[in-house]
Amino acid sequence: MMNDKPNFGQTAAAFIGTSAAILAIGLLNVWSEFSTEIKTRLTLHAGIGPYSGKVLFGLLIGGAVWILADVLLLRMKNGNIVRWTFFFTLAVGAGMLMVFTPFLRLLLGE
Repeated sequence: MMNDKPNFGQTAAAFIGTSAAILAIGLLNVWSEFSTEIKTRLTLHAGIGPYSGKVLFGLLIGGAVWILADVLLLRMKNGNIVRWTFFFTLAVGAGMLMVFTPFLRLLLGE
């Protein structure tokens, strides 16, 4: 018999991993704006610039967190998905602010 109910642990792990990736990309973006050395180190492809490193490392961090969360939450069948949906929504908002140039200029005082 097939289980039509989604697995809470896998869904929560997906929210956690995706949130980690979004926040990592945002934090790497802010960090590179404050440090020219970091901006140089994040430039993995000259044509794209530092975004190549920001996105690659952000996705690697998100993938690692997703795998870890999936292993830790694998057996959880029931839970409150609303909490993780709210966390994901906050992470998307924070990540958007961290890559939004006018917001960064406000942080830098320019």
